[in-house]
Amino acid sequence: MKTIFTFCTIIFFTSSNIASGIDLRYYTGLWYNPQVSKKIEIMAYEDGFKIKGLHSKYSHNWFERINKFTFQDYAGNKIRLIDGNIVYFPYRSKRKVTFYKVSNGVKSANKDNYKSRDENHRHKDQEHNNTNKIISFNNKIFDLSNVNLDKLEGSWLAKSVDKIVYITETRDGLKAKFNIDKKWYSYTYNSKTGEYVSLEGHKYQFTTPDLTWNDSTGKKEIMLIKISDDLIY
Repeated sequence: MKTIFTFCTIIFFTSSNIASGIDLRYYTGLWYNPQVSKKIEIMAYEDGFKIKGLHSKYSHNWFERINKFTFQDYAGNKIRLIDGNIVYFPYRSKRKVTFYKVSNGVKSANKDNYKSRDENHRHKDQEHNNTNKIISFNNKIFDLSNVNLDKLEGSWLAKSVDKIVYITETRDGLKAKFNIDKKWYSYTYNSKTGEYVSLEGHKYQFTTPDLTWNDSTGKKEIMLIKISDDLIY
């Protein structure tokens, strides 16, 4: 009887360990959501996911592993592993986006995919972390901890060109311009892609708290940091 009990106990714990194991190699690859026609590229590591294309076709986001099935980036956005799919939960939003795997290969894959990343790269993959930070621009100090990151309208800093961009919301989308310019440019919201598109084909994509501008060719990208809910001068 004791032998049978011991045998059953071994089977139980072995089965439990197998069920609790997650093969992170499965999550490295290309993933797609048909509703918003968005494709993302994932590199899976033991301590998190490096994801390209979530907010922009060219930028990466680092999602730190916070428990067995959940990963979180610096802004509070979360990724959860549900039924073999990737489910994205934007911070302060009730909506979710489910991605389905379409390919195992990624362009940047290498033999170290499944090891922990170097500590120097762990904190973030984007330099536009605008959570509880102080930014200095043109001899002015901006406290970003009080900025409403869910609100698109306001002043945004484009660090790569050292300019401030004004964004206002309209019935059809948004209007944008550099604060030193007079002319506004209109962008119409495309519900299928989740992008704001101008007549020239330039695009804004807003996924809390990130705002990214791409030109019509897709070769030029500007990442913006929100510095005020108002149109500052």
